[in-house]
Amino acid sequence: MMKTAAAGTLRKAAEQGDAMAQFSLGVCYQNGWGVGRDTAEAAKWYSKAAEQGNADAGAALDALDFSRGDLNE
Repeated sequence: MMKTAAAGTLRKAAEQGDAMAQFSLGVCYQNGWGVGRDTAEAAKWYSKAAEQGNADAGAALDALDFSRGDLNE
């Protein structure tokens, strides 16, 4: 229950453009913490955060793309 509530709080902040919340929500989706595991949704939130300069999100997106085989060569 606690993780679900935290994910809901993160979603609100992420939707308002908070890059750290976007990154954290991506982590939640990648790991299934408080939400259903969904790598496409994780990638969406990592992308939004990376576009705002969040380096951790950029690295997480690269790693996620690599693990999914979504590399642009």
